Amino acid sequence: MAKPKKYVCVSNFGVKDAFDNKYKSSLPKVMKAAAEKAINASSKLTTKPPADKTEEGFYVDGNLNSLTKTENGKMIGLQAKVMAQLATWPKKSMFAFPSAGAKIDGADEKKMDRDVEDLVTSLIEGVMETAIKELEKRA
Repeated sequence: MAKPKKYVCVSNFGVKDAFDNKYKSSLPKVMKAAAEKAINASSKLTTKPPADKTEEGFYVDGNLNSLTKTENGKMIGLQAKVMAQLATWPKKSMFAFPSAGAKIDGADEKKMDRDVEDLVTSLIEGVMETAIKELEKRA
């Protein structure tokens, strides 16, 4: 019989600093969804809570630490940094802190929301790749 998948509780991600305050309310859902999608793609992990509430698992939390926009003439640049915290569940004893940062040049003012979402989603995917390797090793 296959070993059951380990539960991973994904917290609502936060946004610490963004060039536009609207992202503080829109991006947490996007980041949580990207993290959950990555976890559920794992053969050893799941975001589905276990039937046995005493079963131990993992906890993932994270933040978009910064989201900045720069303009140089008509060229618009975006830069973002994310950090995640990995812990045991339910005790929340932290053990790893993967992070990532990236920037893009040539963002489109008319498609700014999409460009921001794409940048942040790709950063979360990158951080989760590292996180999942660590979680699977401990599963």
